[in-house]
Amino acid sequence: MVTLKQSVRILALVLLASSLFLEGMAQAVYVSNLQATYRNGQVFLTWTCPAGTGYKYKIYRSTSKLDKKSKITPSVYIGGYVMDSSSLNVRLTRKLGTKTFYSIEDGGPPLSANTGLYVVTCDSDAAYYYAVTVTRMSTGKEYSKMTVGSNTLASPVQETVADPKPVLQSSFVTGSTGETCYRYVQFGDHRNLPHYPYMFSQGSYGFNFIMIYRGNYVGGPLYVFYEGIEGNAFIGSGLEQFSSFAINNCIMISMDDWLPLPNGYGSGAGGNTFWTGYHENFNPYILTNPIPTSGTIRMYHQHRYIHTIRWATKYLPIDSNQVNLVGKSAGGFGALVTAMIIPEKINAVYSIVSPIKIKSYNLDPDTSDEQLWGKSNSRLLSDIKDKTTGTSLVAFDLMDIKTMIQKYSTIGLPIIYTIHGKNDVTVGWSDKPAYLNQNEMSWQGGVHFWDQRQHNGSGANFFDSEITPPFSQFRRNRSYPAISNCDINQNPGDGTVNSGDPSGAYSAYITFDSITDNVCKWTCRFTLNNYTIGGVAQGNYSSCYADITLRRTQNFIPAGGSTIKWANYDKDNVKIQSGSFTYSAGSRITIGGVKIKKSGNRLEVEIKNCTGREEEENTALSVEPYAFQVAQWHDGWQLTLPAALQASAQLQVIDMQGRICSSLPVELSPAPQTIQVTAPARGSFVLRLIAPDGHYERMVVF
Repeated sequence: MVTLKQSVRILALVLLASSLFLEGMAQAVYVSNLQATYRNGQVFLTWTCPAGTGYKYKIYRSTSKLDKKSKITPSVYIGGYVMDSSSLNVRLTRKLGTKTFYSIEDGGPPLSANTGLYVVTCDSDAAYYYAVTVTRMSTGKEYSKMTVGSNTLASPVQETVADPKPVLQSSFVTGSTGETCYRYVQFGDHRNLPHYPYMFSQGSYGFNFIMIYRGNYVGGPLYVFYEGIEGNAFIGSGLEQFSSFAINNCIMISMDDWLPLPNGYGSGAGGNTFWTGYHENFNPYILTNPIPTSGTIRMYHQHRYIHTIRWATKYLPIDSNQVNLVGKSAGGFGALVTAMIIPEKINAVYSIVSPIKIKSYNLDPDTSDEQLWGKSNSRLLSDIKDKTTGTSLVAFDLMDIKTMIQKYSTIGLPIIYTIHGKNDVTVGWSDKPAYLNQNEMSWQGGVHFWDQRQHNGSGANFFDSEITPPFSQFRRNRSYPAISNCDINQNPGDGTVNSGDPSGAYSAYITFDSITDNVCKWTCRFTLNNYTIGGVAQGNYSSCYADITLRRTQNFIPAGGSTIKWANYDKDNVKIQSGSFTYSAGSRITIGGVKIKKSGNRLEVEIKNCTGREEEENTALSVEPYAFQVAQWHDGWQLTLPAALQASAQLQVIDMQGRICSSLPVELSPAPQTIQVTAPARGSFVLRLIAPDGHYERMVVF
């Protein structure tokens, strides 16, 4: 029998439960109008958000209909979420000072302020249902009651795995050159798929980049810009030496390094990763994260940059053998890191006043370096593999360019040009001489300059034109000689500002051309030249000595145990040096102490008793005497041939399978000339001009 006291207790509990139930019902929040659109290997989910803020939106996916709350389980949770204002392009909004919302189709209308957005990259060919729940951040309560057609789909989305494409947002005209800049957004998430890497730790997010088509860009080089923390390229101003048409006939992509930290809404709000990545458990949506002592540093941003490069080489009408990276300050460091990760894909790198090593200094209260990467003495592994061992690189080794140059001394790197300032207190000078010397000790290629500049360029002694790489002389699929330990290099000193020469360079005196790279023999012509600082010629030497290392050989690949012979000839074909050695498989080929003369000389390196054929197609010239220009024509392409010696040549049109589609005779002449070539079909082709003493190729699209 229930007593009166028990009845009162039961009634109180019922009233309390009813009160909590009613309170919970009053506070329940759900999305409505959930829609899903498949496009280019991604599903774009949009919905109408509930009123208010302080919510997190979680995404669920299943091959069966998610029509009941009981079906919203961890097994169908996609693992990612978005926060309030997920349709807002927060980075662009903060930089421009005007609210800017994402478009989810090329040139389409922007989403509205009360629209939520999540972009899913497809990982299988299947039909999926989606549902979206709302979690109140203040209480952690998730509202997962399902209403078909409102917060869960009534019909599945048929998905197909395909390469995602960045979405064109808008265009604007840059003030410096008057060119049209196209703004794109690349939507990535936290999943690392075989065809699309992870780009963010928590879920879907849209990242910005800018693209410019300059001059006759078809078949030309690609320049990828990594600029400083303030994102100058992101708003279209560009690096000074590229804000004119001295660099022409190319496509330019300007990328960004940014994290959506909730630290305000001014133009400088948010965070950065120094163009690298961060710990897998770091949450960019909160200001305080634990300092990791285990786990993996994932190079999210580097994966995004590298994917953008791969996308560009696959889908843009560029010469994939001329992908060049350019960066300033922290961006210069980012460009160098990319070159360490994919050296085989990069032609040349130009890094301007960049740091050489990044570790945790814990100087920024909003983006504590230690939260991103661990303590400065941390040995946490990255998700990048060492190309020499196949094991995971220590994150802080990857973020130390001097260490990476040493690690990769046998495989070689792209041609790298750098400029450093002795009075640069922002990134410092003290560690730069050691970096310069490590390049020498690792026999890497490139030219490295220093002068009296500060970080902002004031006090510079070199003109930009004196230190900008001659990009067009290099190609990723062409061998080049890495010049090191030249005995007339200037002295950078011991790392203190007043030691050594105030301005100077490593490997700036020597130029090279006329490379042949055959199965049995490699040759190159060298010349000792004066170079200038601020227009003033440096030195007046008749000869010097330097080490020459063969890098990126395409055909000259000796077997282990082969005898390598070499000889150095002057301009009169008189042998002035020679020698031989036994080659060890996988090692570099370095000829030490080669004499370089002002009048010029030729180095020949060959494999003893080699019987391989040395065909004309195996010959690659470092300087292209037949570098024709290409423009679109209504039936194909219009070519402008340069002046040349009178000779007969052949112009071939080759498809992507290497088949010759057409071939026509061309008479070279001392004056430039224009000819038209008919395209055999729509698609990508290679135009090859075969002359008596060399050939030149351009990739084109029709």
